[in-house]
Amino acid sequence: MKLKYFGIALAILGQILIICCFLLLLPAAIFAGEANMWLDLSVVSIIYWLWVWVLGVAPVRADDPAQRAIGGLGIKWYSIIIYSVLAGGFALVTMLMAANGSPVAFKLQIAAQAIILFGFLLALLSSGHASAKTAQVYNDQQQKMAGKADIRFALQDLLTAAEDNNNVPRDIVARLQALQRDSRFITPNASPAAAAADQQVLADCDALSAALADYSLNRQYATQLTSQLERDFRRRRSL
Repeated sequence: MKLKYFGIALAILGQILIICCFLLLLPAAIFAGEANMWLDLSVVSIIYWLWVWVLGVAPVRADDPAQRAIGGLGIKWYSIIIYSVLAGGFALVTMLMAANGSPVAFKLQIAAQAIILFGFLLALLSSGHASAKTAQVYNDQQQKMAGKADIRFALQDLLTAAEDNNNVPRDIVARLQALQRDSRFITPNASPAAAAADQQVLADCDALSAALADYSLNRQYATQLTSQLERDFRRRRSL
């Protein structure tokens, strides 16, 4: 928490230094008027706070694909860099021209900076759409993979319980081992039918696990459930 407040204080101090440079250090001749000075100060401040926000306040972890910002990361970085170069460069050129006795009209400066800022905002909007699309695709992929992972875990738990139960015939254990090995080849549930089949296989695993817990009383039922699990598993694998 202390580090956070220290960073905020540094950011504010940086803005104060920028203002002091414009008001106290830079000669008035390079601005060709007070309005030009405030315009250039505003542009530099916008650029400064953009980089403070990106690098300090809301950094993006490129190694975390779950972040919404990843999708528009390239667009956002390029737009900030291009805006900084264009807006800052134009402000610098106008200051140099004013210092050489050829000031650029204030209205032209306003128009140019407004166009550059408008283009930057459009780029940010585009990065937002890209971020949302990437997040949606990532979440869809994770959801599709979840069914496959659930089946593998359920079969592994079922196999472990069967192997630890001496009353369960080794024939059933061998059949469960085959199912557990074949679960590696299940494709992600890319359709509603596959998702429904996932739920059916998981329900079969739960029912068979309960039956195997007291196999001596559920011998015939456990055998039927094993066959049903194999049948539903083959159907899921074919989808």
